[in-house]
Amino acid sequence: MSRYDLAAELALLLGELTRFSRWLTETPHDADEVVQETLARALRGKHDLRDSKRLRAWLFQIARNVYVDLRRSQASRDRFVVLEGGLEELAALENPPIVSSARFEPADLEVALAQLPERARTALLLTDVWEFDHQEVARILDVPVGTVKSRVARARARLAAIVVGYERKAEGSGA
Repeated sequence: MSRYDLAAELALLLGELTRFSRWLTETPHDADEVVQETLARALRGKHDLRDSKRLRAWLFQIARNVYVDLRRSQASRDRFVVLEGGLEELAALENPPIVSSARFEPADLEVALAQLPERARTALLLTDVWEFDHQEVARILDVPVGTVKSRVARARARLAAIVVGYERKAEGSGA
């Protein structure tokens, strides 16, 4: 694949890559950083792409690796946290309310997804949103296929529990 062809293919996948990066990160700035570094690595490593049919999965794999690198660098910078309000405020931050309206809206789904562990959420999004098969997800995440299947199953079960918990909460409030 020539440099021009790769650049054109990357441009076609930019929207999907951006959405995936936003799901991975917590801020638009971090998502933009992931996208930019992913594209740079893809262009630098174009010779590593052995099959142009795998470009999409290869690009998502690079994005995931960039995200992991970003988290590691942020974790090393953020080792110490000052808590002004004490442990009560920390406990409140760890268990935010899932929803606050009477109906389960798309925004509520985003909040529910954010409650999943990062590894499970990523596997679920890659299979159910971006429609990669389990083999492709295993390559993207660099884990065995069985691990992908269990992460997706746990993520679906947890997401269902969150939705059921929300419905029970809504019923109890008279909404």
